[in-house]
Amino acid sequence: QRVRIALGAVDRTPRRLLPAERALQGKPLQHEAIENVASIVRELIDPLIDFRASADYRREIAGMLPRRALLQIAS
Repeated sequence: QRVRIALGAVDRTPRRLLPAERALQGKPLQHEAIENVASIVRELIDPLIDFRASADYRREIAGMLPRRALLQIAS
């Protein structure tokens, strides 16, 4: 019924991603809604760039992690 999405180590500071959470409110966990959340997450973050990972990699991972978690919950 409720979902919280928070990420750390991809942005300047760990934080909740409220727009991504709101995108799921009142909707069933179906593939389209989950993909929408992944897209929103990728747009919301301002990735760090350092020797460990590029901004593009962090952006991709940031979308993938909530997608995996939500797909696991849905199944």
